Amino acid sequence: MIESVKKEKPEHLLFVIDTNRYAGEFEREMCAYATGQIGECGVGRVEAEKAKKEISAEVESLEAIIRLVSDEHGCHRPVGVFPNPKYRNAGHEKYALLTKNNQKRYSYPAYFSVAIYFDKKPSNELIKIIKERAQKFADDQDPVIKIENFRFLEKYTTFKEVKI
Repeated sequence: MIESVKKEKPEHLLFVIDTNRYAGEFEREMCAYATGQIGECGVGRVEAEKAKKEISAEVESLEAIIRLVSDEHGCHRPVGVFPNPKYRNAGHEKYALLTKNNQKRYSYPAYFSVAIYFDKKPSNELIKIIKERAQKFADDQDPVIKIENFRFLEKYTTFKEVKI
């Protein structure tokens, strides 16, 4: 029997940027602007080049600790969309702020957050730079993206065998 085992160390860390909009429309570009990192798909190349010119030393430091994670299509990327716990989805792009009254109707996650993957936690100075650059990117969008929160998460995968 396979036992559920929690690893001592997380698989990777996620620096999550919670926003008020569907993050699938901008997550790769925001990450590229904030960190200088892009995935195999190449989306965000223009924003990454700006970062490399504006914060070259920081981009180099981030490259050493950002992890590329395979998405559902096998493309390795430093970022993905992530659920924002404040919002829910009823399906067919019908989103709402979660309340006690709409929990049943809006029962699916709303992927309003950007998750940047790390092997280890960046320094406080690098975190400050990522936050500032993410905010600048958000402010420059039309319509403006509202950043609601920043948070760090650790990712662990566990397995537990179930009798059949």
